Amino acid sequence: MYIIKPKGIFLSDDNNFHKGIVVTEGEKIVWVGDEEDLPSHFTEKGQLIELRDKWLLPGLVNTHVHLEFDASNDVVDNFTSSSKEELLALAQHQGEQLLYSGVTTARDAGSSWNLLELGANSPNLPRLVFCGPPVTAYNGHLFFMGCEAESTKELADAVRIHYEKGATSLKIMATGGQITPNCDPVKAAYSVEQIKTIVESAHQYNLPTLAHCLTTEGFAICSAGGVDCIEHCACFVRSKESGLLEREFIPEIFELDDKQKPLLMIGVSTCYNLLNEVRFGRREPTPLEVFKLEQERILFEIVHHLIVLGYPFVIGTDAGVWGTYFNETHLELSLMGERAGMSWQEVVRSATERGAQCLGLGDEVGIIREGYFADLIALDESPQESFNAFEKVSWVMKDGRIVKE
Repeated sequence: MYIIKPKGIFLSDDNNFHKGIVVTEGEKIVWVGDEEDLPSHFTEKGQLIELRDKWLLPGLVNTHVHLEFDASNDVVDNFTSSSKEELLALAQHQGEQLLYSGVTTARDAGSSWNLLELGANSPNLPRLVFCGPPVTAYNGHLFFMGCEAESTKELADAVRIHYEKGATSLKIMATGGQITPNCDPVKAAYSVEQIKTIVESAHQYNLPTLAHCLTTEGFAICSAGGVDCIEHCACFVRSKESGLLEREFIPEIFELDDKQKPLLMIGVSTCYNLLNEVRFGRREPTPLEVFKLEQERILFEIVHHLIVLGYPFVIGTDAGVWGTYFNETHLELSLMGERAGMSWQEVVRSATERGAQCLGLGDEVGIIREGYFADLIALDESPQESFNAFEKVSWVMKDGRIVKE
Protein backbone atom coordinates (compact mmCIF):
# COMPACT_ATOMS: atom_id res chain seq x y z
CA MET A 1 0.00 0.00 0.00
CA TYR A 2 1.21 3.48 -0.93
CA ILE A 3 0.11 6.82 0.51
CA ILE A 4 0.93 9.42 -2.15
CA LYS A 5 1.22 13.08 -1.14
CA PRO A 6 1.67 15.36 -4.18
CA LYS A 7 1.52 19.12 -4.52
CA GLY A 8 -1.76 18.77 -6.39
CA ILE A 9 -4.02 16.02 -7.79
CA PHE A 10 -5.78 16.42 -11.15
CA LEU A 11 -9.40 15.36 -10.62
CA SER A 12 -11.92 14.81 -13.38
CA ASP A 13 -14.85 16.24 -11.41
CA ASP A 14 -13.85 19.75 -12.48
CA ASN A 15 -10.70 19.07 -14.54
CA ASN A 16 -8.46 20.90 -12.12
CA PHE A 17 -5.82 20.35 -9.44
CA HIS A 18 -6.66 19.92 -5.78
CA LYS A 19 -4.66 19.30 -2.62
CA GLY A 20 -5.06 15.85 -1.21
CA ILE A 21 -3.89 12.27 -0.81
CA VAL A 22 -4.11 9.22 -3.06
CA VAL A 23 -3.88 5.75 -1.52
CA THR A 24 -3.15 2.67 -3.64
CA GLU A 25 -3.25 -0.98 -2.68
CA GLY A 26 -2.26 -3.70 -5.09
CA GLU A 27 -3.26 -2.62 -8.61
CA LYS A 28 -6.00 -0.20 -7.58
CA ILE A 29 -6.64 3.22 -6.13
CA VAL A 30 -8.45 2.65 -2.84
CA TRP A 31 -8.87 6.18 -1.49
CA VAL A 32 -8.71 9.81 -2.68
CA GLY A 33 -9.37 12.74 -0.38
CA ASP A 34 -8.15 15.49 1.90
CA GLU A 35 -5.17 14.72 4.11
CA GLU A 36 -7.07 15.50 7.33
CA ASP A 37 -9.69 12.89 6.37
CA LEU A 38 -7.20 10.08 5.76
CA PRO A 39 -8.37 6.99 7.73
CA SER A 40 -5.89 5.87 10.36
CA HIS A 41 -5.74 2.26 9.15
CA PHE A 42 -4.10 3.50 5.93
CA THR A 43 -1.39 5.41 7.79
CA GLU A 44 -0.67 2.38 9.94
CA LYS A 45 0.18 0.02 7.08
CA GLY A 46 0.88 2.25 4.07
CA GLN A 47 4.25 3.41 2.74
CA LEU A 48 4.44 7.19 2.38
CA ILE A 49 5.46 8.56 -1.04
CA GLU A 50 6.35 12.23 -0.70
CA LEU A 51 5.74 14.07 -3.99
CA ARG A 52 5.02 17.46 -2.45
CA ASP A 53 6.83 19.36 -5.20
CA LYS A 54 5.11 17.43 -8.00
CA TRP A 55 1.74 17.41 -9.74
CA LEU A 56 -0.12 14.09 -9.86
CA LEU A 57 -2.18 13.12 -12.92
CA PRO A 58 -3.65 9.95 -14.41
CA GLY A 59 -1.21 8.11 -16.64
CA LEU A 60 -1.26 9.30 -20.24
CA VAL A 61 -3.21 7.42 -22.93
CA ASN A 62 -1.68 7.37 -26.42
CA THR A 63 -4.38 6.03 -28.73
CA HIS A 64 -2.25 5.62 -31.87
CA VAL A 65 1.21 4.05 -32.06
CA HIS A 66 2.90 1.38 -34.19
CA LEU A 67 5.16 -0.66 -31.92
CA GLU A 68 6.70 -2.68 -34.77
CA PHE A 69 7.75 0.41 -36.76
CA ASP A 70 11.22 1.84 -36.05
CA ALA A 71 10.66 5.55 -36.95
CA SER A 72 13.41 5.38 -39.61
CA ASN A 73 13.29 6.56 -43.21
CA ASP A 74 13.08 2.89 -44.20
CA VAL A 75 10.27 1.98 -41.83
CA VAL A 76 8.29 -0.21 -44.27
CA ASP A 77 11.31 -2.08 -45.64
CA ASN A 78 12.58 -2.69 -42.11
CA PHE A 79 9.18 -3.97 -41.00
CA THR A 80 8.72 -6.35 -43.94
CA SER A 81 12.29 -7.70 -43.77
CA SER A 82 12.43 -8.28 -39.99
CA SER A 83 11.76 -11.61 -38.30
CA LYS A 84 8.97 -12.16 -35.80
CA GLU A 85 11.52 -12.23 -32.98
CA GLU A 86 13.13 -8.97 -34.11
CA LEU A 87 9.78 -7.17 -34.31
CA LEU A 88 8.69 -8.41 -30.88
CA ALA A 89 12.00 -7.27 -29.36
CA LEU A 90 11.61 -3.86 -31.02
CA ALA A 91 8.03 -3.58 -29.78
CA GLN A 92 9.09 -4.47 -26.24
CA HIS A 93 11.81 -1.80 -26.28
CA GLN A 94 9.57 0.89 -27.72
CA GLY A 95 6.75 0.00 -25.35
CA GLU A 96 9.13 0.54 -22.45
CA GLN A 97 9.96 3.97 -23.85
CA LEU A 98 6.27 4.82 -23.87
CA LEU A 99 5.81 3.75 -20.26
CA TYR A 100 8.85 5.56 -18.90
CA SER A 101 7.74 8.74 -20.67
CA GLY A 102 4.41 8.61 -18.82
CA VAL A 103 2.16 6.64 -21.20
CA THR A 104 0.50 3.95 -19.10
CA THR A 105 -2.06 2.93 -21.75
CA ALA A 106 -1.54 2.74 -25.51
CA ARG A 107 -3.27 1.40 -28.60
CA ASP A 108 -1.20 -0.18 -31.33
CA ALA A 109 -3.00 1.01 -34.46
CA GLY A 110 -1.63 -1.49 -36.96
CA SER A 111 0.76 -4.40 -36.71
CA SER A 112 1.39 -8.00 -37.63
CA TRP A 113 -0.67 -10.65 -35.85
CA ASN A 114 2.46 -11.61 -33.93
CA LEU A 115 2.34 -8.43 -31.85
CA LEU A 116 -0.68 -9.72 -29.94
CA GLU A 117 1.70 -12.16 -28.24
CA LEU A 118 2.99 -9.29 -26.09
CA GLY A 119 -0.23 -9.46 -24.07
CA ALA A 120 -2.49 -6.65 -22.96
CA ASN A 121 -0.79 -6.16 -19.61
CA SER A 122 2.86 -7.17 -19.87
CA PRO A 123 5.42 -6.16 -17.24
CA ASN A 124 7.30 -2.94 -18.00
CA LEU A 125 4.90 -2.04 -20.81
CA PRO A 126 1.85 0.19 -20.93
CA ARG A 127 -1.59 -1.38 -20.79
CA LEU A 128 -1.99 -2.29 -24.47
CA VAL A 129 -4.93 -2.33 -26.85
CA PHE A 130 -4.25 -4.20 -30.09
CA CYS A 131 -5.74 -3.66 -33.54
CA GLY A 132 -3.65 -6.26 -35.33
CA PRO A 133 -3.49 -5.78 -39.11
CA PRO A 134 -5.77 -2.95 -40.27
CA VAL A 135 -8.69 -3.81 -42.52
CA THR A 136 -7.72 -2.37 -45.90
CA ALA A 137 -8.75 -2.58 -49.55
CA TYR A 138 -6.76 -4.73 -51.96
CA ASN A 139 -3.28 -3.19 -52.26
CA GLY A 140 -4.50 -0.50 -49.84
CA HIS A 141 -2.62 1.29 -47.10
CA LEU A 142 -0.55 -1.19 -45.00
CA PHE A 143 -1.85 -4.12 -47.07
CA PHE A 144 1.42 -5.91 -46.31
CA MET A 145 0.27 -6.44 -42.71
CA GLY A 146 -2.15 -9.04 -44.01
CA CYS A 147 -5.83 -8.08 -43.97
CA GLU A 148 -7.24 -7.08 -47.37
CA ALA A 149 -11.03 -7.18 -47.69
CA GLU A 150 -13.70 -5.53 -49.85
CA SER A 151 -16.89 -7.57 -50.24
CA THR A 152 -19.51 -7.55 -47.48
CA LYS A 153 -18.63 -11.12 -46.51
CA GLU A 154 -14.90 -10.45 -46.56
CA LEU A 155 -15.30 -7.39 -44.34
CA ALA A 156 -17.51 -9.17 -41.80
CA ASP A 157 -15.17 -12.18 -41.78
CA ALA A 158 -12.16 -9.92 -41.27
CA VAL A 159 -13.74 -8.42 -38.16
CA ARG A 160 -14.63 -11.86 -36.79
CA ILE A 161 -11.09 -13.12 -37.35
CA HIS A 162 -9.69 -10.10 -35.51
CA TYR A 163 -11.90 -10.84 -32.54
CA GLU A 164 -11.02 -14.54 -32.54
CA LYS A 165 -7.29 -13.79 -32.69
CA GLY A 166 -7.52 -11.46 -29.69
CA ALA A 167 -7.64 -7.96 -31.19
CA THR A 168 -9.27 -5.48 -28.81
CA SER A 169 -9.88 -2.68 -31.32
CA LEU A 170 -10.51 -2.53 -35.08
CA LYS A 171 -8.58 -0.29 -37.48
CA ILE A 172 -10.01 0.67 -40.89
CA MET A 173 -7.98 2.18 -43.72
CA ALA A 174 -10.60 4.56 -45.14
CA THR A 175 -8.16 6.23 -47.55
CA GLY A 176 -4.75 5.54 -48.98
CA GLY A 177 -1.61 6.43 -47.05
CA GLN A 178 1.80 7.96 -47.54
CA ILE A 179 4.19 5.25 -46.36
CA THR A 180 2.71 2.45 -48.48
CA PRO A 181 4.31 2.29 -51.95
CA ASN A 182 1.96 3.01 -54.89
CA CYS A 183 -0.95 3.88 -52.61
CA ASP A 184 -2.77 7.14 -53.36
CA PRO A 185 -3.39 9.04 -50.07
CA VAL A 186 -6.33 11.00 -51.52
CA LYS A 187 -8.24 7.97 -52.79
CA ALA A 188 -11.22 6.75 -50.73
CA ALA A 189 -10.83 3.03 -50.03
CA TYR A 190 -14.37 2.22 -48.92
CA SER A 191 -17.94 3.43 -49.39
CA VAL A 192 -20.27 4.45 -46.56
CA GLU A 193 -21.97 1.06 -46.76
CA GLN A 194 -18.66 -0.80 -46.52
CA ILE A 195 -17.63 1.30 -43.50
CA LYS A 196 -21.00 0.59 -41.87
CA THR A 197 -20.50 -3.14 -42.41
CA ILE A 198 -17.12 -3.01 -40.66
CA VAL A 199 -18.29 -0.79 -37.79
CA GLU A 200 -21.49 -2.74 -37.11
CA SER A 201 -19.60 -6.03 -37.17
CA ALA A 202 -16.94 -4.64 -34.82
CA HIS A 203 -19.53 -3.34 -32.38
CA GLN A 204 -21.09 -6.80 -32.20
CA TYR A 205 -17.80 -7.88 -30.61
CA ASN A 206 -17.46 -4.70 -28.52
CA LEU A 207 -14.43 -3.62 -30.54
CA PRO A 208 -13.89 0.17 -30.66
CA THR A 209 -13.27 1.34 -34.23
CA LEU A 210 -10.84 3.87 -35.65
CA ALA A 211 -10.26 4.90 -39.24
CA HIS A 212 -7.17 6.24 -40.97
CA CYS A 213 -8.50 9.16 -42.99
CA LEU A 214 -6.47 11.73 -44.96
CA THR A 215 -9.20 13.52 -46.93
CA THR A 216 -12.39 15.48 -46.36
CA GLU A 217 -14.29 12.95 -48.48
CA GLY A 218 -12.93 10.21 -46.26
CA PHE A 219 -14.07 12.09 -43.16
CA ALA A 220 -17.60 12.40 -44.55
CA ILE A 221 -17.67 8.67 -45.38
CA CYS A 222 -16.34 7.65 -41.95
CA SER A 223 -18.65 9.92 -39.96
CA ALA A 224 -21.67 8.69 -41.96
CA GLY A 225 -20.48 5.12 -41.43
CA GLY A 226 -20.40 5.50 -37.64
CA VAL A 227 -16.67 5.18 -36.99
CA ASP A 228 -15.89 5.82 -33.32
CA CYS A 229 -12.62 7.73 -33.83
CA ILE A 230 -11.36 9.29 -37.06
CA GLU A 231 -7.58 9.58 -37.34
CA HIS A 232 -5.55 12.43 -38.88
CA CYS A 233 -8.27 14.48 -40.67
CA ALA A 234 -5.51 15.82 -42.90
CA CYS A 235 -7.90 17.37 -45.47
CA PHE A 236 -5.48 16.52 -48.27
CA VAL A 237 -6.10 17.26 -51.93
CA ARG A 238 -3.70 16.73 -54.83
CA SER A 239 -2.48 19.99 -56.32
CA LYS A 240 -3.19 20.08 -60.05
CA GLU A 241 -0.18 22.32 -60.60
CA SER A 242 2.55 20.68 -58.51
CA GLY A 243 1.10 17.24 -57.85
CA LEU A 244 1.90 17.70 -54.15
CA LEU A 245 -0.48 17.05 -51.27
CA GLU A 246 -1.94 20.27 -49.89
CA ARG A 247 -4.62 20.91 -47.29
CA GLU A 248 -8.07 22.30 -48.07
CA PHE A 249 -10.56 22.78 -45.25
CA ILE A 250 -14.27 22.75 -46.15
CA PRO A 251 -16.05 23.91 -42.96
CA GLU A 252 -19.57 22.82 -43.89
CA ILE A 253 -18.48 19.16 -44.10
CA PHE A 254 -17.44 19.29 -40.46
CA GLU A 255 -20.46 21.20 -39.13
CA LEU A 256 -22.21 18.23 -37.55
CA ASP A 257 -24.56 18.08 -34.58
CA ASP A 258 -22.76 17.24 -31.34
CA LYS A 259 -24.30 13.76 -31.25
CA GLN A 260 -22.91 13.07 -34.73
CA LYS A 261 -19.37 14.23 -33.99
CA PRO A 262 -16.89 11.36 -33.79
CA LEU A 263 -13.78 11.43 -31.67
CA LEU A 264 -10.77 12.85 -33.51
CA MET A 265 -7.10 11.92 -33.28
CA ILE A 266 -4.92 14.30 -35.29
CA GLY A 267 -1.28 13.43 -34.67
CA VAL A 268 0.08 16.97 -35.15
CA SER A 269 3.48 15.78 -33.92
CA THR A 270 3.68 13.02 -36.54
CA CYS A 271 6.86 13.61 -38.61
CA TYR A 272 7.19 17.03 -36.93
CA ASN A 273 10.87 16.39 -36.17
CA LEU A 274 11.69 16.05 -39.88
CA LEU A 275 11.51 19.84 -40.33
CA ASN A 276 13.36 20.85 -37.17
CA GLU A 277 16.56 21.81 -38.98
CA VAL A 278 14.79 24.52 -40.95
CA ARG A 279 12.12 25.27 -38.33
CA PHE A 280 14.80 26.34 -35.87
CA GLY A 281 16.93 28.20 -38.45
CA ARG A 282 19.86 25.79 -38.52
CA ARG A 283 19.91 25.96 -42.32
CA GLU A 284 17.99 27.53 -45.18
CA PRO A 285 14.90 25.58 -46.28
CA THR A 286 14.49 24.15 -49.74
CA PRO A 287 11.39 25.20 -51.73
CA LEU A 288 9.77 21.88 -50.82
CA GLU A 289 10.44 22.47 -47.12
CA VAL A 290 8.95 25.96 -47.36
CA PHE A 291 5.83 24.35 -48.84
CA LYS A 292 5.71 21.73 -46.06
CA LEU A 293 6.04 24.36 -43.34
CA GLU A 294 3.14 26.27 -44.84
CA GLN A 295 1.05 23.09 -44.95
CA GLU A 296 1.96 22.50 -41.31
CA ARG A 297 0.69 25.99 -40.43
CA ILE A 298 -2.58 25.25 -42.26
CA LEU A 299 -2.92 21.98 -40.32
CA PHE A 300 -2.87 23.84 -37.02
CA GLU A 301 -5.46 26.27 -38.36
CA ILE A 302 -7.69 23.33 -39.29
CA VAL A 303 -7.30 21.75 -35.87
CA HIS A 304 -8.15 25.04 -34.19
CA HIS A 305 -11.33 25.25 -36.32
CA LEU A 306 -12.26 21.74 -35.19
CA ILE A 307 -11.66 22.69 -31.54
CA VAL A 308 -13.94 25.72 -31.94
CA LEU A 309 -16.58 23.50 -33.57
CA GLY A 310 -16.60 21.43 -30.38
CA TYR A 311 -15.12 18.14 -31.57
CA PRO A 312 -13.89 15.81 -28.82
CA PHE A 313 -10.21 14.94 -29.21
CA VAL A 314 -7.98 12.12 -28.06
CA ILE A 315 -4.20 12.06 -28.16
CA GLY A 316 -2.21 9.90 -30.54
CA THR A 317 1.20 10.35 -32.13
CA ASP A 318 1.59 7.66 -34.81
CA ALA A 319 4.86 6.81 -33.08
CA GLY A 320 6.97 4.53 -35.24
CA VAL A 321 6.48 6.31 -38.56
CA TRP A 322 9.16 8.59 -40.01
CA GLY A 323 10.92 10.55 -37.26
CA THR A 324 8.13 10.03 -34.74
CA TYR A 325 9.48 8.62 -31.49
CA PHE A 326 7.92 6.70 -28.61
CA ASN A 327 9.18 8.97 -25.84
CA GLU A 328 7.63 12.11 -27.34
CA THR A 329 3.94 11.96 -26.51
CA HIS A 330 4.66 15.23 -24.69
CA LEU A 331 5.29 16.90 -28.06
CA GLU A 332 1.74 16.15 -29.22
CA LEU A 333 0.34 17.61 -26.01
CA SER A 334 2.38 20.80 -26.16
CA LEU A 335 1.60 21.37 -29.86
CA MET A 336 -2.12 20.86 -29.32
CA GLY A 337 -1.97 23.55 -26.68
CA GLU A 338 0.58 26.01 -28.03
CA ARG A 339 -0.13 25.87 -31.75
CA ALA A 340 -3.69 24.52 -32.03
CA GLY A 341 -5.11 26.57 -29.15
CA MET A 342 -6.53 23.81 -26.96
CA SER A 343 -6.92 24.71 -23.28
CA TRP A 344 -4.63 22.98 -20.79
CA GLN A 345 -7.60 21.23 -19.17
CA GLU A 346 -8.73 19.84 -22.52
CA VAL A 347 -5.18 18.73 -23.32
CA VAL A 348 -5.08 16.76 -20.07
CA ARG A 349 -8.57 15.35 -20.56
CA SER A 350 -7.81 14.34 -24.16
CA ALA A 351 -4.66 12.55 -23.01
CA THR A 352 -6.29 10.74 -20.08
CA GLU A 353 -10.03 10.33 -19.47
CA ARG A 354 -11.24 10.70 -23.04
CA GLY A 355 -8.45 8.52 -24.40
CA ALA A 356 -9.44 5.76 -21.99
CA GLN A 357 -13.08 6.06 -23.05
CA CYS A 358 -12.03 5.88 -26.70
CA LEU A 359 -10.32 2.54 -26.03
CA GLY A 360 -13.27 1.11 -24.12
CA LEU A 361 -11.39 1.41 -20.81
CA GLY A 362 -13.22 4.38 -19.35
CA ASP A 363 -14.32 2.41 -16.27
CA GLU A 364 -10.77 1.24 -15.51
CA VAL A 365 -8.20 3.95 -16.25
CA GLY A 366 -7.92 7.60 -17.23
CA ILE A 367 -9.02 9.28 -14.01
CA ILE A 368 -7.89 9.31 -10.37
CA ARG A 369 -10.78 7.71 -8.51
CA GLU A 370 -11.34 4.92 -6.03
CA GLY A 371 -11.66 1.57 -7.79
CA TYR A 372 -9.65 2.55 -10.86
CA PHE A 373 -6.27 1.07 -11.71
CA ALA A 374 -3.39 2.91 -10.08
CA ASP A 375 -1.90 4.29 -13.30
CA LEU A 376 -0.40 7.61 -12.23
CA ILE A 377 2.30 10.06 -13.29
CA ALA A 378 3.91 13.03 -11.57
CA LEU A 379 5.14 16.18 -13.32
CA ASP A 380 7.77 18.60 -12.04
CA GLU A 381 5.72 21.50 -13.36
CA SER A 382 1.98 22.12 -13.65
CA PRO A 383 0.52 21.98 -17.18
CA GLN A 384 -1.55 24.96 -16.10
CA GLU A 385 1.69 26.97 -16.23
CA SER A 386 3.29 25.39 -19.29
CA PHE A 387 2.32 22.81 -21.90
CA ASN A 388 5.97 21.72 -21.83
CA ALA A 389 5.34 20.29 -18.36
CA PHE A 390 4.60 16.90 -19.96
CA GLU A 391 8.22 16.67 -21.07
CA LYS A 392 9.25 16.34 -17.42
CA VAL A 393 7.52 13.20 -16.20
CA SER A 394 9.64 12.32 -13.19
CA TRP A 395 7.56 9.57 -11.57
CA VAL A 396 5.41 6.81 -13.07
CA MET A 397 3.17 4.19 -11.46
CA LYS A 398 1.37 1.48 -13.44
CA ASP A 399 -0.97 -1.04 -11.83
CA GLY A 400 0.13 0.19 -8.41
CA ARG A 401 3.81 -0.54 -9.14
CA ILE A 402 6.32 2.30 -9.28
CA VAL A 403 8.24 1.98 -12.55
CA LYS A 404 10.04 5.33 -12.55
CA GLU A 405 11.13 7.57 -9.70
